[in-house]
Amino acid sequence: MCVTKAVKGRFKIKGDRYEELQELMKFSDGSDQFAFNDKDVTYVSRLQCVQAAIEAQLIEMKTDKSKRKVGLVSFNGDVTIYGDGTQIPQTISGDKLKNYEYLLENGQKVAK
Repeated sequence: MCVTKAVKGRFKIKGDRYEELQELMKFSDGSDQFAFNDKDVTYVSRLQCVQAAIEAQLIEMKTDKSKRKVGLVSFNGDVTIYGDGTQIPQTISGDKLKNYEYLLENGQKVAK
């Protein structure tokens, strides 16, 4: 399910299909429908927010020549650690997710 938030102003963001939709409007009768007359609003999804945040962090790391490491972790009913992609992904599930010592030790191993 896609959830969006109205942000005042027009912004060019990843995943924005405004230009494509404008191209389709040439087939319209001109009776555009806006929610509550929101003509000067950009609707931003949670996914777009996360994508923008990740991109901003990576750009900052590149320009600052940071020594920070980048890793990927996905969360669902369990946790999968992909790290930097050079190792086989590791999945943590069940009781291990509630074992603080195990998680701390495992996180330190993966971070090396």
